[in-house]
Amino acid sequence: MNIQLALASRGLVAQGRRQGKTLLEVSIVVAIMGIVAMAATPKYHSAINNFRVDAAANRIASDLAYVKRQAMAISDNASVQFSPNAETYTVTGVPSLDRTTSGYTVNLTVEPYRIDLVSASFGGSQTVTFNRFGAPNAGGSLVVGGSGYQRTITVNATSGRTTIQ
Repeated sequence: MNIQLALASRGLVAQGRRQGKTLLEVSIVVAIMGIVAMAATPKYHSAINNFRVDAAANRIASDLAYVKRQAMAISDNASVQFSPNAETYTVTGVPSLDRTTSGYTVNLTVEPYRIDLVSASFGGSQTVTFNRFGAPNAGGSLVVGGSGYQRTITVNATSGRTTIQ
């Protein structure tokens, strides 16, 4: 007796059915996956760019709040100097969060941000200084942006509170 027939009679081999997929079927599935991926890519890049701008704005607002709190804690002035041309800002007069040195510089053109510091103005200056009571020397705002997205960080002249718009 033929082994194929013996297995088929016991239901172990499906008769008349293919075991694999044809090249045409695989090609169609790959083409459909490519079309779906092409449709999703612009939304993915848009979401990433929006996230980068939000992350940078939140980092700046957090650093401003940190400098304000530290100025009150040490009862001395502490400053943040923004450099739109260099796309950086420098914190002075407070300890760095990850080093034992005083002050640090944040570069907004590197990962994870990769955005632009568009402008910064605090009473005509690009530096905001918090006194020992946490009050800024001047209110003002700065704008960060990239790839069509922008956020404005505002420092209240009286309270020193920061808001992101």
